[in-house]
Amino acid sequence: MDTIWTGVRERVLALRTAPGARRVFGATFKGYGHGFDLEPPVAEAGLPAAERCGA
Repeated sequence: MDTIWTGVRERVLALRTAPGARRVFGATFKGYGHGFDLEPPVAEAGLPAAERCGA
């Protein structure tokens, strides 16, 4: 795995407590938003399907 992705999950989750986090685009909007929530990592067997979705 490329080292650029190492620790990305932890860094995104840490953004929840950063100053101004609620103002980040898409974080919160009238009770909706991503809230810096992440789905569980995709297992290696599921990568081909995930890659097709992004194509």
